[in-house]
Amino acid sequence: MNKILVLEGNPALQKTLVFKDFRPGLVNRASALRIYTGGKGTNFCRAGNIFHKADYELLHFTGGENGRKADELLAKEGIKTFSVKIQAETRCCVTCLNESDGSMTELIEPSSPLTEKDQKEFLSLLQEHLPECSAAAISGSLPDGTESIFYTQWAEKILKAGKLLFIDAVKGIENTLLLPGKKVLKINKEELFFLSGEKDLKQGMERMFEKYVLEVLAVTDGAENAFLATKQGVRKKYILPVLEKVISPLGCGDTASSVFCALLLDKVDAAEAFKTALAAACANCLNGDAAFFEMGEMEKLLPLIKMEEVEK
Repeated sequence: MNKILVLEGNPALQKTLVFKDFRPGLVNRASALRIYTGGKGTNFCRAGNIFHKADYELLHFTGGENGRKADELLAKEGIKTFSVKIQAETRCCVTCLNESDGSMTELIEPSSPLTEKDQKEFLSLLQEHLPECSAAAISGSLPDGTESIFYTQWAEKILKAGKLLFIDAVKGIENTLLLPGKKVLKINKEELFFLSGEKDLKQGMERMFEKYVLEVLAVTDGAENAFLATKQGVRKKYILPVLEKVISPLGCGDTASSVFCALLLDKVDAAEAFKTALAAACANCLNGDAAFFEMGEMEKLLPLIKMEEVEK
């Protein structure tokens, strides 16, 4: 089985509060509380362990009591983790779910910048574990105030080793996208506009292949249409089904990234792989926990996703 090394710069201790009717500006009493690990890399691994088409190892930074608790929770989940211990406290993210309308409010604590010492230790761990992996994934943002060169240094090692680099990040990723090598980028529509400098989706996708070195580009837009483009000229649009009841969209993008990356490593056609990834993301919406989905629900939703050629 393929192995994916997941690089997470900014993990979190995640708290999800459930409210019957969340009202901003007023006192709100939660009906339920769930504490678990957050962060896009963690979600990537969690979804992957459910999909079970690859093995996952998580490489991240943790600090303080929140970091210690996050690593303990990851171990209980069976997510293999390598942590660089830092001085700063790992951030806490609080998600407020409103049962009355299915909306989600996210409260995110600030994070502290990583140091050169932190980066040196991280690069050493990356070098140690990279040879046994088929791909590496850069997932999520860097802590506040951290230089984007950290991304570039990670990517240089990965690409130099001849590995597939899967990227689910946007802020500070531009120089990394210029590096030669096999790269897949999964972003949302607003992130596409930011990176491409365009305000039209089709033009934005074409511009990405002109500006950067990419094999595959996948673009999501919440419950709206998703799109796929490849260096070989494939252009696809995906029409998602309307879900009867969305419990929580938290972790849907990370779920899609995880499933997509695993299937690409299995040599599944990119267009079909992304369709399956979108079905997994839709299935994630039917659960309260981030990056958790039922395989049966994914299989039911898969034939409901319509895939069409994008008109040029």
